Amino acid sequence: MQTAHRILAILAAGVLAAGSVRPTHAQVVADAPGRIANFSVRANSGAGDNVLVSGFVLGGQNTRPLLLRAIGPGLSDFGVTDFMIDPELKVFRTPEVEMTNDSWSDGDDLTPLLDRLGAFDLQHGSRDAAVLLPLSPGAYTAHAQGKAGSTGQVLLELYDAADPGDLTQSIANISLRGELRPDNPLMIAGFVLTAGRPKHVLIRAVGPTLAEFGVANALGNPRIRLYHNGDLVAENDDWAPAGTDPSATEAAFDEAGAFPLPRGSLDAVLDLELPPGAYSAHIDDPTGTHGVVLIEIYDLDPPGNGGIAPKPDPAPGAAPDVWLHARNSRIQEGVTPAGSVLIVRSGDVSQPLRVRLATSGTADADDIPGIPATVLIPAGSSTAAVPVSAWNDRLVEPAETLTVSLVEDDTYTIRGLGRVHFIIEDETEPASRGWRAEFYNNTDLEGEPVVVRHDEAIEFEWEYEPPAEGVPADRFSARWTGYLETPATGDYTFTTYTDDGVRLWIDDELVIDHWTNQSAKSHSAVRRLAGGVRYAVRMEFYDRGGRATAALYWTPPGSNRSALSAREIFQIETPAPTITSARTALTLAGAPFHYQLTATGNPQSFAVTDLPAGLTFDPITGAITGTPANAGAYSIVLEATNAHGTGMEVLQLNVLAAGAAPVAERWETASDTLEAPDAVAASTAVLDQLQSDAPAGTALERIRGFLTPPESGDYRFWVAASGPATLRIADSDQPADRWERARVSTPGGSLYWFASEEQASLPIRLEAGKRYYFEVLHRPAPVGGPVSVAWRLPSASPDAPPAIIPGWALARYDAVAPETDGQSLYLARLRPADGAATTASGTASLLFNAETRTATITLRMTGLSSPQVAAYLLVGEAGFTGPLIQPLPNGQFNNFTWRIEDAGTLTADDLVAALQTGLLNVIIYSADFPEGELRGHFAPALGSSAFHAPPAPPAVDLDTPPTAPEAVRFLTQATFGPDTAAVDHLRQIGYRAWLDEQIAAAPTWHLPALDAILESYRQEDPEARVSYRDRVHLWWQTAVQAPDQLRQRMAFALSEILVVSDRGLPGADPAAASAYYDLLVKHAFGNFRDLLLDVTLSPAMGYYLSMLRNEKGDPVRGTLPDENYAREIMQLFTIGLNKLHPDGTLMLDAYGAPIPTYTQETIMGLARVFTGWSYQHTGDGEPNFRWG
Repeated sequence: MQTAHRILAILAAGVLAAGSVRPTHAQVVADAPGRIANFSVRANSGAGDNVLVSGFVLGGQNTRPLLLRAIGPGLSDFGVTDFMIDPELKVFRTPEVEMTNDSWSDGDDLTPLLDRLGAFDLQHGSRDAAVLLPLSPGAYTAHAQGKAGSTGQVLLELYDAADPGDLTQSIANISLRGELRPDNPLMIAGFVLTAGRPKHVLIRAVGPTLAEFGVANALGNPRIRLYHNGDLVAENDDWAPAGTDPSATEAAFDEAGAFPLPRGSLDAVLDLELPPGAYSAHIDDPTGTHGVVLIEIYDLDPPGNGGIAPKPDPAPGAAPDVWLHARNSRIQEGVTPAGSVLIVRSGDVSQPLRVRLATSGTADADDIPGIPATVLIPAGSSTAAVPVSAWNDRLVEPAETLTVSLVEDDTYTIRGLGRVHFIIEDETEPASRGWRAEFYNNTDLEGEPVVVRHDEAIEFEWEYEPPAEGVPADRFSARWTGYLETPATGDYTFTTYTDDGVRLWIDDELVIDHWTNQSAKSHSAVRRLAGGVRYAVRMEFYDRGGRATAALYWTPPGSNRSALSAREIFQIETPAPTITSARTALTLAGAPFHYQLTATGNPQSFAVTDLPAGLTFDPITGAITGTPANAGAYSIVLEATNAHGTGMEVLQLNVLAAGAAPVAERWETASDTLEAPDAVAASTAVLDQLQSDAPAGTALERIRGFLTPPESGDYRFWVAASGPATLRIADSDQPADRWERARVSTPGGSLYWFASEEQASLPIRLEAGKRYYFEVLHRPAPVGGPVSVAWRLPSASPDAPPAIIPGWALARYDAVAPETDGQSLYLARLRPADGAATTASGTASLLFNAETRTATITLRMTGLSSPQVAAYLLVGEAGFTGPLIQPLPNGQFNNFTWRIEDAGTLTADDLVAALQTGLLNVIIYSADFPEGELRGHFAPALGSSAFHAPPAPPAVDLDTPPTAPEAVRFLTQATFGPDTAAVDHLRQIGYRAWLDEQIAAAPTWHLPALDAILESYRQEDPEARVSYRDRVHLWWQTAVQAPDQLRQRMAFALSEILVVSDRGLPGADPAAASAYYDLLVKHAFGNFRDLLLDVTLSPAMGYYLSMLRNEKGDPVRGTLPDENYAREIMQLFTIGLNKLHPDGTLMLDAYGAPIPTYTQETIMGLARVFTGWSYQHTGDGEPNFRWG
């Protein structure tokens, strides 16, 4: 985090009392400037937000050692009495924990290093914290906090422990936020510059400008006094008083990547060159006031001389891609935090990247706190954020626009969204409480509402009745709008409960989107909202028919769920139009596009800004139509105007590129099956839609590629052909996920869609913008003939005829299976990291090429609790932190190449060994879990994309009597161990007769035998009970002596797959376990489906995997069905985690990743099936566990 406004987001308040530094023992290098070698600050470190935190940025290209110390008890030698008893030191790298230490003696002996650095000694065994870390370039924060909630004075120190002769770039900047209080009116921060030429240093004490970033109680008039050897070196109170030209200092801000300060503000700045030595910066307020202040120290010398790198000359073809993302594009004047521009880069993040910005729009530049002309994305980070807010000018005026654009530069390439828009509105007061409700006589919110009313809350169960007079009971829609002012900063849960479709927006973010027919169902979304900020809330709903239900609930931080009602929702009377149409849209390049701009207030005209090529706009109707020519992300300003004013919104339009046109492959010879030969096709033809006319002599035709839906919802597909044909569509972009959806058995024509029911698919739920693999196989008549595939879009009428799929929705099949020969496959299952309460999961696959020392990594994950922050390869044992040795791309990715080279103190050989011994991990960091949400280690695996069947096994001879060794081997596998009589018997009758004999043998039951033991006990003691020992003894006795040995061995095998545990049953009841085992005995030779049904309905299984009395979800109470059994029945009992080849090896997708058999959504859906079950018994007695 190079810029201080980003540091503000992660620094907690510290109360600084005094600081001291000692010069280091460094050799003199006269022809180069020194570097910042040491920084220290002493302050009170409290709990929660008052933990002492300091931020720092390391520059350069290489890893370098840094010593960090948090000293509490060691301060007693200097007369400090209120020291922290047991400080703990944590080092974070935006935001993952790099290392934790709470007892310096636990680590290496640091005494020789302390002497070289000039740091005072610590008593052996003291509870001070110290750690020596090899840190790579990037942004870090150091937390000095007390264990078990302890507080007190602590000295936080940072030393550059590199060799004194190493003059490469080191500490690029340091920052700390603290508070001046009546009992501590002075803050002192110390730093040391090593010997050499004078160094250019920028020191800032920011107080008043912090208010722009939402900091309460900012110091009103900070002053800096800089001392060297007790002498005052420089002083500054107001950095740019009237009548001065601060342009040189502003240039230093830009060079440092620091956020700008308004001219005339009372912040303090020193921009000067300093000779080597120890310095202390004293921060106070000469007027005697108190408050929060940010101290920043920047090294402004070039690299190689200890400073920030200037803009490097780009290597040919190495310029990274850069794009923008707007967060909260609607801004209210005077409200902070408001919005932000996120600057994102791709590719290598080992070096900092300076990005140039420009602003434009109708907003007065004086009303916008300065947006910097350049922003530095620091080394180790792929993003930088720029806050966007507006002063409250107290004027009543129309909404204004602010546009932030990337400026072209030869060090990066602008890709995707290069310009984002913000709408700036006046701050207004609530006019009334509750929701504005609008009801429509259609399911699409089209036209004018027939009923507009005020609703106290959205909590309706209309059942079969109309929601209002004049509105039908079926096929209607509604929209509720209002404003919510949040009471505190935190995570807010919003839950809808509807029958049928629902959409929910918080400001311009669509947080819940289930616009589909459904029975009464709840959906939830969690969003972190700032306290005291006004958010626009909009819920849309439609009812297709039958019962109608609509409700909206919220759960504020630390509170219970309740209806979001007039207590929290209010209206702002704005006679100007309010735009109600969607804020996001998606289409494909070359596809017909239609977007209808709608607004309240009877607008007289509409307008748009920045419409992409190929689209036109009608200012009277508000319709955007046409065919977008180019793929890309577009930010479009929408305006609606009436006699009272103009309302504005920002539409984010994403235009996808489908790809090259698909190809029909044709073979002149083929088998009678609908499967493509291995041979290369005799001819091909490029298609402009999903329709082909094979010439005479074509034996088989295959069309395959990718389908990109233009909208989300339920699609139906049809296939028509002149000969037998099949249509297969995958659940993803992977061929291995394909399923037959429709087929032609009776030849017809290319447009004969309804000759038979099998030509039409069932509804298939597809997601807009996602690619799905498809293939069509067709055996035309000898004279040739056509094949066609059609669809019906979700938005089309149910009676609309099928339409041939157009070329703009299709792309050529271009995925190539990775070459795995000569490479080793490793697989990491990503599970919740230590301390992360999450349902997220994932897998990472790694193909290692020992010859080239490279690894290709593909990662899949789902269900993260919050936005991802970073991903890394980490070396360490499970449950322990270790060095982060390679950043990975955010999100899911394919075929990331890792060149295995030395990293810090680990050599390339060390990293290969870590991979091969299970010490190489993947760790995923998220906003809610900054210490890691998902983690997994790589382990060897076997798998391939293509399966090559092994040779057929030799035929089994069941009739020839076995030899003695053969009989022993067979019986060892088929029984619990042979004796001489069993071997002789098998040799006498042979395999076939023995198997028939065992299958026909009567089952030996466990529960009746256990009941007999209980009966014998109760003859002496009527209250006697059987024990776990009795059941186990009985099991062993049966295993050894039962005549139905094969059945018992099969039951034992099933018990290790369909698992329950004695200790996981109520009261560890032996009868429950015996009854369950008898169920396995019963089905040992039976049908697996029957077995699975009885296992599911077994009371033992119901209790063990918590399916017993499983309830359906309740949105009011915030409950969901228990997912335990739903997950295990797939993962352990049936299909497993990933698809497998017939030989049990992993089936890999086109990117070398395993193919999951189910998702979290599948689990949640299946869990609803396993609800409502309880014990089957009659009467008032205790339920029993007997089968049946």
